[in-house]
Amino acid sequence: METKEVKDLILGYLENHPTQNSTAGVIQDAVCPDKSDAPVFRDALQELQDEYMVFLNRRGEYMNRQKAGVFEGKISIARSGIGYVNREDRAAAKIEEPDQHGAMDGDTVLVYCQLWQIYGEVITVTQRARTQLIGTYYDRGHGLKFVLDDEKLRNRTCKVLLDPEIRPVDGSKVLCDIEKYDGPMTLRVRRLIGHKDDPGVDILSILLDHGIEPEFPEEVMEEVKQIPSFVSEEETEGRTDLRDDITVTIDGDDSKDFDDAVSCVREENGWLLRVSIADVSYYVREGSALDKEAAKRACSTYVTDRVVPMLPHELSNGICSLNPDTDRLTITCEMHVSGNGSVSDYRLYPSVIHSNERMTYRNVNKILFGNE
Repeated sequence: METKEVKDLILGYLENHPTQNSTAGVIQDAVCPDKSDAPVFRDALQELQDEYMVFLNRRGEYMNRQKAGVFEGKISIARSGIGYVNREDRAAAKIEEPDQHGAMDGDTVLVYCQLWQIYGEVITVTQRARTQLIGTYYDRGHGLKFVLDDEKLRNRTCKVLLDPEIRPVDGSKVLCDIEKYDGPMTLRVRRLIGHKDDPGVDILSILLDHGIEPEFPEEVMEEVKQIPSFVSEEETEGRTDLRDDITVTIDGDDSKDFDDAVSCVREENGWLLRVSIADVSYYVREGSALDKEAAKRACSTYVTDRVVPMLPHELSNGICSLNPDTDRLTITCEMHVSGNGSVSDYRLYPSVIHSNERMTYRNVNKILFGNE
């Protein structure tokens, strides 16, 4: 028998026999009666313990997570230092600071807390929420002192490693990689962010603290250099030419990138509506550095004074933005819409458009209410 198969059999047995005295011998007789499978059984049982899937009590009996009072969840740590992990159908388990065992706010943890208990204990961290932290250097008159910006971590003992080329001064904000979580947390300063009083450093620190890097990697920008800033006639071949249609974009007043455009003409039984979306996939090839970076960012991030785009501005505000009076490559959904608003037919196709106007919701509403 294979180890994985035996592990599944052990877990199945423990789930179906929660009240049995489940010693190793009893479980082995039930799932691996053939003595030749004994070595595989021992390996499987040990792996399940190493993976925190089964637990051994003082009586030498094995239990699954449910019977052992172990569950997985995300820990939220309040400013008071107490952690909370939600449970189904019960109040959240409370975790005192000494019982958090190095878990940080947002980490996914395994917790020991029986159903009737209020307070629990972290067994292990299964997934870390953070791999980096922001800190600030202060001169208290006895040399520089490093202080973590996160108030919830102010009491954590930290060991800070500083490379010779990084030279902080009083007020320097730095980005640190977490090299070791338990014991004294070990941090390595990766880069200087700037002085805490410099304009924009506070917002930049917040972005970096959430793993949002405003700057794009060098290999991404090298790929961007190869992307043209205009659409050539050669690139329009094989696409439906919609450049003679009256086409507009409608976005907010402050929008900088326009990713969809519409055109609409009346038909005998309703309207022909075309919605064209910027064909980003033409420029961002699957598996490229651009593609991987966009997948990592997932979306554009909007903060108080700036936008951190999913794609470099050369694409998001340039060739992939349906700016007015320029040709753009798009994917179009063409719909026949009846008088009552139902779609009777549609088709999708690659296209090229030429937006006639950059319109805004506010001004379109004025037009609809009679202000021509």
